[in-house]
Amino acid sequence: MGMPVGGPAIQVPLGESDRAACEELAAAPGSEFEVIRRFIPGHELDGLLALEALFKSLREIPLTVSDPSVGAAKLAWWQRELARAPDEGSQHPVVNALRSTDMIERVRSDAFHDYLHALVLGLQDESISDLGALEARLRHTAGREAQLLAGLDANPLNAIEAAGIAARLSELLRTLARPGGRLDWLPLDLVARHRFERGVEASDTARAALVGDLAHWAQSIRASHPLGSGSASSPGWRYLALRDALVSRRLQHAARRPAAWLGAGHAPRIGDVFTAWRAARRLYQREGTSG
Repeated sequence: MGMPVGGPAIQVPLGESDRAACEELAAAPGSEFEVIRRFIPGHELDGLLALEALFKSLREIPLTVSDPSVGAAKLAWWQRELARAPDEGSQHPVVNALRSTDMIERVRSDAFHDYLHALVLGLQDESISDLGALEARLRHTAGREAQLLAGLDANPLNAIEAAGIAARLSELLRTLARPGGRLDWLPLDLVARHRFERGVEASDTARAALVGDLAHWAQSIRASHPLGSGSASSPGWRYLALRDALVSRRLQHAARRPAAWLGAGHAPRIGDVFTAWRAARRLYQREGTSG
């Protein structure tokens, strides 16, 4: 069982503007957080909301900047702001939310510094050769995110990383449902196999085949390191377990019916809510935690 990263969260109510800014980032339409947040106990929600908003802000940088130097400058700003915030405060709503929930200490860890370093490396204009290279990149980014969300720095680290990779793939797949979405995160072997071309909109058939391949692959990563029973002492682990249940359902749908999945875009489905509800009921009954 892992040891907590940082101390327990001290609950300070978030200000209205800070909460709204974090919700806009973390609970965007179609996100897993949007669905499962209603099943997270109120005393645990604010800290997880602040962390999710931070990670959303950071992981979008490599996908939204065309100049690596601009991306590196943005990541450096976040690093400086987070480092000085405990002593000097911050005007940024996400950083302020991290301070209010005492989650600021969690992002002062070695795992967070490794995460930022991996994001900087991801800014380099180096194509991803194959699925193995994609997994390695996601393990050092999405895997570290999951570790920091869980608040654990030891076993079951491999399972936590696998859950993080699958969740990130679920999010990245949604870019295939949007015309004109950035696709430079795709491995070159899959791009060649499905005849994607830069600057040319891929056919629905090609995109569906790609979605199916990647969804099957993400599920195999989850299956190789299942999240299991986890740590009852970590609210973050309970959050990961809820998210993983929903991610599994969405990946199953994408793998079995990729064309239908693409047609649905990223709108939540009624089954998503029931999946999260069932997972929350099982989880909190087993652990004796009130939801």
